[in-house]
Amino acid sequence: MSGFSDPVQGGVAGTSTIDDDADPSVLFESTDGKDYIELDTTDDEEKLILAGGGATVEIKNASPSLVLDNTTPENADNGRESTISFTGVRALPGGEAHTLGYIRCSHHGSGTDDSGKFTLNLNNAGTPGDVLTIYRDGETRLGGSLACDAGIEGNPSIKWDGDGNTGMYRPDTDIWAWSTNGSETMRLDASGNLGIDCSGVDPVFPLSVSTNSGTG
Repeated sequence: MSGFSDPVQGGVAGTSTIDDDADPSVLFESTDGKDYIELDTTDDEEKLILAGGGATVEIKNASPSLVLDNTTPENADNGRESTISFTGVRALPGGEAHTLGYIRCSHHGSGTDDSGKFTLNLNNAGTPGDVLTIYRDGETRLGGSLACDAGIEGNPSIKWDGDGNTGMYRPDTDIWAWSTNGSETMRLDASGNLGIDCSGVDPVFPLSVSTNSGTG
C-alpha cells in the first residue's frame, strides 16, 4: 500500500482502515452483523458505501452523481451505449442467471453529434423487448399499451403540461370523457353515443348537444 504511512489501523475487531490521517481513506468494517466497505475522499463529506446484507450501494454527497463513461469512439446508431442491467437467478430448473431488464443510454442517429436515446428493456417470459424508448427530441415510444388512472374532470388522467384541468378521463366503466377548464364538456358512452356539454349526463342519442332549451 504505497503512499500510506500506516496502511492498517483500527483496534476494533472486524474493522480495518487504510488511512494516513489524510484523505482519501478506506474502511472495512463489520458491526452488528452488517459488513460494509466505505471509501471517503474529503473528511467524510464524500463517500461511497458498499453495504452487505441488503446489498446496498450508497453514494453520499451533497449532489451525488453516477457517471458511466463509454470511451469507445463510435458514431453509429445505438453506438456509445452505456447499460445498467438487472439480473436474477432462477430457483429451477438449473439455477441459471438471467437478465430481467436493463436501462440503456446510447447514441441516436449516425452523425458525429452527441444526440442521445434512452431505452428501458424488460424480459417477458424469456423474450426481452424494449418497453420504453425516449429519443433526443422528446419523442416517446411504448412497446405495449398505456394504462392510466381514471382521473376526474378537474384532474383528468391525460392532460397537458401547464394546463392540468384540461384533458381526457374515464368517469365510469366504458365511458370516455373530455374536460376543459376543470369541467366536463363532452363524453362518449359504451353505445357510441356522443354528448356535448351535457353536464355529466350520459347521452341518449347518437349525438346529444345541450342547448339553452334542453338536450336534443
